[in-house]
Amino acid sequence: SRRSRTSKPKLADVAPGVLKGLTSLVEGNEATITSMLQIDEGAGHDELVVKLREVMGVNSLSAEMLLARFFSGATLSEYCVKRMAASGKGSESILAARIAKAWSKPTFT
Repeated sequence: SRRSRTSKPKLADVAPGVLKGLTSLVEGNEATITSMLQIDEGAGHDELVVKLREVMGVNSLSAEMLLARFFSGATLSEYCVKRMAASGKGSESILAARIAKAWSKPTFT
């Protein structure tokens, strides 16, 4: 007889800066992320970060691809301006690249 196996979704391995970046992105965007991922609104920041890493792992996405594919230009622009003190101008792909580049630096906090 075969046993059915339930496996956990694959978590993307991310650099420390990307992990900090995802955590900072979640802050203030909880409603957007819970709606996008169709999970309970009561989910904490840590759970939301894990879910984003699952999306990255299952779909083989880089941080830049996750941002460009799943977040609106308005959300990315606001993040650039408020969290990074950077320009909020550009398309989703430009903003995603700008954010991912900042996250890839070891000095990102």
